[in-house]
Amino acid sequence: MRKFLLYSSALVLGLSGVAEAACIQTPTCSSLGYTSSSACTGGVKCPFGNAWNCTVVDKITELEKIIENIQQSTSSGDLSNCHITDFLYSDKTCSPHLENNKIPIAVVFDPINKLAVSLTRASGVWATTEFDAPKLPPSGDTNMQGKNNTKIMLDFCKANGKTCPAFEYVNKYKTAGTKAGDWYLPAAGEMLEVAQHLDSLNISLDKASKSKFDDEFYTTYWTSCNDYSVYSEPQAIYIPFPGGSNVVYSDYTERRFIQPIINYADWEKEPSTENTSTTCKLGDILYADKSCSVNIVSSKTPIGLVFDATKRLALGITFSRKEWSTTDFDVPGLKNYTSSPENDWDGKNNTKIILDYCKANGKSCPAVEYVSSYQTEGTKAGDWYLPSAGEISKISENIDILDETFEFVSGGYSLGDYEIWTSTEYSENSAYYLNDNTHSVWRFGKDASFTIIPILKY
Repeated sequence: MRKFLLYSSALVLGLSGVAEAACIQTPTCSSLGYTSSSACTGGVKCPFGNAWNCTVVDKITELEKIIENIQQSTSSGDLSNCHITDFLYSDKTCSPHLENNKIPIAVVFDPINKLAVSLTRASGVWATTEFDAPKLPPSGDTNMQGKNNTKIMLDFCKANGKTCPAFEYVNKYKTAGTKAGDWYLPAAGEMLEVAQHLDSLNISLDKASKSKFDDEFYTTYWTSCNDYSVYSEPQAIYIPFPGGSNVVYSDYTERRFIQPIINYADWEKEPSTENTSTTCKLGDILYADKSCSVNIVSSKTPIGLVFDATKRLALGITFSRKEWSTTDFDVPGLKNYTSSPENDWDGKNNTKIILDYCKANGKSCPAVEYVSSYQTEGTKAGDWYLPSAGEISKISENIDILDETFEFVSGGYSLGDYEIWTSTEYSENSAYYLNDNTHSVWRFGKDASFTIIPILKY
């Protein structure tokens, strides 16, 4: 099918008179993006015309370009004008293109019902054990109530001591501009609708450098639906890709992909978060003037990323790689945490104690020396410090949402790819760091060269 035939009928009909007039006359089909055929039959009919003397070339016609430009111009910004495959941004806008100063969080697949699918996915089981779950009507491919299904299952699992990883994952999922509880596990009908636009959605996911739905030979995706009518035991429903034209029944304990979706209808009642504010939220970009926003503001200088809005803490967006110390020694006055290092929330004081001791005793302590001299526009040397184990654990708790924005403002770097030093000491020869694989706090020899990320109380 020609590309422009996929666009709305109202748009095509509005231009058809012009196109038909061009083709009814003895057509110069090259002007329409076609080449003439030596035969008058067996070719491809001119768009909206009545002549059979054209063959298609692999080229967009002028008419297609006009229609494409019109769609793109009406599909940018306002959520009421979102189209299928548009990117949904954290500032509550949408666009058919990746905007340089915005953070994409989803791709629209149903603009009528205001539905968009996340850019990232996980894998896991529907539930860890088999049990009689509440029937989620209506079952099968007619169910478009994923948000309600997710709530029913979460409430049931919590009340009955059941572990339901698929539902727990989507309920905790959050991005820049969204919070836990905004996303849910799609119903079968919603996931089948995704399947209808699979090729187009995959193009958008590819543009955003995210995993496509069918980037493997055979992939399966959980829905929030179940059914009792087909089998004697309750079965959860999944959708296989590629294909995705029917529902399939499965035991709860099978491992499949989990891709959250969001209904952005409520966003239309909320103001855009593009402008800066003095009220910062988790994942917000912190600027040199101590204002915050969910997206880059070109007139301001970003200096950090908020990871604890309550304690007003932000991590720096540039970093280095250094040893904690070049030799082994115990720092007097610095508590040795032999257990529960996450209870240490005194990174700023830790940094001062380590730095003062190292200066007074001729010790080389590259990590604290780096953060103590670190400065940005709007801050000076001494404002930043080496995070404690408790502070780095807080970062780890929200590493997925932080990483989305961190990659955006740091030029493509990911927090999850690095071992990150803390200022919490274990003993004379080891200190705590954030493990890049487990995203938990471990201890290691102080002479290891790990990543140093400065922390600021703004």
